[in-house]
Amino acid sequence: MKEAVKIFVLLSLLFATASAQITLEADKVALPKGDVFNVSVYVNGTNVGSVVVNISYDPTKLSLFDRMSYKVFSEEQFKTTPNSVAFVGIGGSVSEKTKVAKLSFKAIGVATTTQLIVTSAAVNGSSVAVSPVSVTILDYEVINSTWRNPFAVNIAGMANFASIPVDDPSDGINWTK
Repeated sequence: MKEAVKIFVLLSLLFATASAQITLEADKVALPKGDVFNVSVYVNGTNVGSVVVNISYDPTKLSLFDRMSYKVFSEEQFKTTPNSVAFVGIGGSVSEKTKVAKLSFKAIGVATTTQLIVTSAAVNGSSVAVSPVSVTILDYEVINSTWRNPFAVNIAGMANFASIPVDDPSDGINWTK
């Protein structure tokens, strides 16, 4: 009986790993040079206790700007090189789609489409396939993304919208508050 339970547990872990997935989701698919976009790393499966994902990118088009883990695993680590970033998480239990890391990249190329390619990925020691993420860097650059007021207009003293009269077109020209 004990042997049957051990075999059942091992088979359930094997099938849980086989159905596990790692997905990458970018918050932008097109952006100007100099802009930053985020790529979230998700793990989805049953009884996921460890994750390894290696992502490569073109360093002439993208620069790793920041990285963050969500403390899903008891031990988490990033390793970076000029053209890749790896995330390792060990000692956890994921049983639904869970965000485990966020990577922020700065677009440094221009007028080009580039990809973040997963060179290797594994869940519980078994390899999994992960689709690449494509981003298009547009041919303009945002110099300063803050809004400017070129006419130095102060709108602080303007009336709020509730005090402006409105008209219901169905009753003719009958302006009401």
